[in-house]
Amino acid sequence: MTTSADPDRDTLLFVARAIALRGVALIHVGSAQCSEPGCCGGAPEPVPWTYTIGLVEHGHPEVVTLGLPMHHAAPLLNWVHDRHIAGSTIEPGDIEEFDGVPVQLAPVPTSWVCGHDDPMGRWFAHYAPGRPSLDPPEVRQVLWADRTGLLPWDRGCDPEVVALQPILGHGDELPLNREPLRRPRGRRRR
Repeated sequence: MTTSADPDRDTLLFVARAIALRGVALIHVGSAQCSEPGCCGGAPEPVPWTYTIGLVEHGHPEVVTLGLPMHHAAPLLNWVHDRHIAGSTIEPGDIEEFDGVPVQLAPVPTSWVCGHDDPMGRWFAHYAPGRPSLDPPEVRQVLWADRTGLLPWDRGCDPEVVALQPILGHGDELPLNREPLRRPRGRRRR
């Protein structure tokens, strides 16, 4: 068995391969579980997250979801990618259903994308080589509803669901404040 002396190199190869084969790579952060080559585990983050690398190559913002284990986040983020490729892009404010659960995309501020903890560091590592400057990508957060169909800013939403997915457009760091927001205007699709 051969081991790599450079886990970052292996991760970048993993990302490049996933984008070449599927059009998108998924990076899971903070669950203390390995989702990429060279991962050694570690202590879990209070709120794990998963984000995409590669959607910008298809003219779509990258997407991130918080509070979901990788086995739930991966199908959700792949679904957003697949819909866009099929010509059915989800716009911020639209409420769609993924496996019977209402979801909505919300804009993520650049202050989170470029935060001091470098939450999308693998994205920058993948796209930065050879570029004199690199603007941060546009990012959307996929928000998911509780068992009753309420989204995190809805009055009565399960407090555990609210705690698992701080709304990135409403604060700058993880964990973010959890003040209720007004429901964004948009049409509800079924």
